[in-house]
Amino acid sequence: MDNAKRKTPTTSATPSPKAVQKQFTMLPAEVELIEELRLRFQREALVRTSKPVDIAKSEVVRAGILSLSKMKPGKLYKAVEAVEELKEGRRKG
Repeated sequence: MDNAKRKTPTTSATPSPKAVQKQFTMLPAEVELIEELRLRFQREALVRTSKPVDIAKSEVVRAGILSLSKMKPGKLYKAVEAVEELKEGRRKG
């Protein structure tokens, strides 16, 4: 499944903006959850399209951001409050 490509989105008249690379600090369980969600998407895509479909981890994160952006303020607050706060920055040593 990892070698399969996603369908190319239809081109629009306006070009999409350049991607920006960022680094984020996450707990190992959150990294595992991203992989689990990626695999769940692949299984569902296989059921719906009868073809293997690949999705990048960044697409899972972006889908989560899109879902958060559509939440009402109260639900957004609860969702963000449920996330453990981590120290920013890189580990020394």
